[in-house]
Amino acid sequence: MKHLRRGGAARWGLSGRANGIEGGPDRGVFRVARAIVVALSCVLFLACGEPGARHDLGPLNGRFVIDEGVHVFPDRHWRYRDEGGMTLRKAGSLLVWVEGVAPDVLRAEFSPMGATRRFHFRCSWDGAQLWDQPQAGRGKPLTVEISAANLTPGLHRLTIERVKDLDIEKDRDKSKNSFKRIELEEVRGSESARVPITGNAFIASFLDFGVTGQTPYRLDGCLFAGPRQFVQRFSAVAESEVSFILENRSRESARFTVAIDDLDPLEFNVAARAVSPVELKVSPGDHELRLEVSGHREGSYLWGAPQLRPLIEETLPSVFFITLDTTRWDAVPPFGPDPDLTPNLAAFARESSVFSNAWATAPWTLPSHASMFTGRYPSNHGAGVSSEVLDSGWVTLAELFRDQGYMTAGFIGGHLSSSVFGLAQGFSEYHDPDGWEKSGDSVTDSALAYIEKNADSPLFVFVNYFDPHGPYTAPKRFEKAAGVAEAGIPIRDAPLWGPFVRGEKGSWKALREGGLPPNAAGMAYLRAVYMAEVAFMDSQIGRLFDRLRMSGLYDDALIVLVSDHGEFLGERGLFSHSYRLDPELTHVPMLIKRPGQVEGELIHDLVSHVDLFESIARVMGMETPVSNGRPLFPSSSALKDREFVLMEEHTSRIHPLLGPSKIADHLYGLQWLDHREILYDGRIECRSLRDDAWSPVGCTVSWEDRLGMLGERMRAAALLRADHAIGDLDREEAEKLRALGYLE
Repeated sequence: MKHLRRGGAARWGLSGRANGIEGGPDRGVFRVARAIVVALSCVLFLACGEPGARHDLGPLNGRFVIDEGVHVFPDRHWRYRDEGGMTLRKAGSLLVWVEGVAPDVLRAEFSPMGATRRFHFRCSWDGAQLWDQPQAGRGKPLTVEISAANLTPGLHRLTIERVKDLDIEKDRDKSKNSFKRIELEEVRGSESARVPITGNAFIASFLDFGVTGQTPYRLDGCLFAGPRQFVQRFSAVAESEVSFILENRSRESARFTVAIDDLDPLEFNVAARAVSPVELKVSPGDHELRLEVSGHREGSYLWGAPQLRPLIEETLPSVFFITLDTTRWDAVPPFGPDPDLTPNLAAFARESSVFSNAWATAPWTLPSHASMFTGRYPSNHGAGVSSEVLDSGWVTLAELFRDQGYMTAGFIGGHLSSSVFGLAQGFSEYHDPDGWEKSGDSVTDSALAYIEKNADSPLFVFVNYFDPHGPYTAPKRFEKAAGVAEAGIPIRDAPLWGPFVRGEKGSWKALREGGLPPNAAGMAYLRAVYMAEVAFMDSQIGRLFDRLRMSGLYDDALIVLVSDHGEFLGERGLFSHSYRLDPELTHVPMLIKRPGQVEGELIHDLVSHVDLFESIARVMGMETPVSNGRPLFPSSSALKDREFVLMEEHTSRIHPLLGPSKIADHLYGLQWLDHREILYDGRIECRSLRDDAWSPVGCTVSWEDRLGMLGERMRAAALLRADHAIGDLDREEAEKLRALGYLE
């Protein structure tokens, strides 16, 4: 067997910053450059151990150990038919893992059945289209061939996607695409062999998202496909502790064996579908780590969250990256109207750098978080635009810190920040919500348990608070503090508003659809129930900060508080978020406390989500790949001279822009300090800031001029066809998005 790292799993920072809007080199070129650096670093690692500055088992992360050959796993969008074959909705991928020497050719046949024979599809390999134009089965299989040059070792994606706008009218509402047979064949010289498709969701999650698990949280690490053994060298600069979280994903118990150098191996019996933590002490110096699993031949065995932690006190400051989902700029001190509702945020503002002109890259969760984690605008990273996940080819903040020996963990309140959207890249542990939302107190409980256990190690902890997202249901004491009951009295018996005040079923949907006429009393009530949620979130941030202070982590930590987007609260008859790029949705709070900072400052420079990637890394002394962002510290000429930042909103399969709030399938925003432009459907709308209000003004440029300067990827995104429907989502996805308010 050969043991090659998963493509994109080994990340190494390449210094530099993008000069233009497009943002960095071509993705393929960047991958090649990074692969060269990683290869060199691995050679050095194997020859002499890790450099002394690192204290981790990084080369184990993303490692997939399997027999040589081609292995195929359907991603989460495929479903097996009871009568045989497979189905999918809008699009699905076969995750193709190549281990060892590649075949000369890989052939694939998709044999549609029933009405699917008439449907049109496009097929791609690693994002590159394989057909000149979409094809329909018409009674014969849809076929593709992949040459050896494109079958490099590691992970690849063979994606088939329905193209509805080419189908006849009666077929366009049909969303279930059925294939009676999908066959793959590898050719080596004159011999050929069938490649089985293995329906293993545990492995597919690991390959697709970099994390997997059978508990409420997901882990990175080293995954064995079946009973195997593996050897890895590492170097400890001091007396240290090696730890794993073992997961046995099989139908019977398994024996995990770990040995270091010539010491007697230690054995751990893990029951079927069970999880077990393991810790071992090691002395300073170079070591050989031997991992082995004995168990069911079809089982999957994860050496999860591998860590090498020195037993001496670490001096590296920790990082706490906290996102405030759906939190308006004017809800957070020093801009919020009532600091007594948010005392913890008010205190934090007094000792941090507060950015008064911070702008989101998108008005919803996924693309905004992907921009913060990668430093790239949505059309450039693709998440929520051309893809429903953040591609593993992009380097994330968590990966930078993990590769420098930090322990990385994420604690998620909202579904759209969960691991299935690719945001877990670089996190050793990632705690997804169970369902569409996890309350702030539960998120804080999980984060505090992790911090308390690992307080002696340098930490990169991501906490996502989701509570201000509608529908608004804060605990009663926070509703009392926000004056919810009093605000509801004037409209309790009013048409349409009354049912919303009384919490009747369907009233939140009516609000989102614009069925409630805006009035002062209604907006006051809406503001009160919303601020009650913000106040509850503030209390949980206070709990988190109190524990950091007790643990001695707070003063020296880098702490980031930022919203992913805002919320309409009845302005111009609009409610909730998405669909538009108005200031209520895109002007966001951003507060950063640098290590040792004790005095606050108010910074008026124009900044964006994309600036966080490079800025956080620089403050902590790390180099970064090129990005669209600019460093926030110190306030440099690069920031002072910035003309504008960008914002985007795009329809996609998981984010269909439907209903009365829709403006267009694709919107772009250019934001200056006192001027903004919104582009869509060949039009451009301009507004200027006058007397603290954004007033319409005449535009002096055209759609064509502006779009021409946005970069190739953004221009391409504007041409994406929108043939999405609710039926393209499976039932579980649709229910979660409907609960979040993204579907009517």
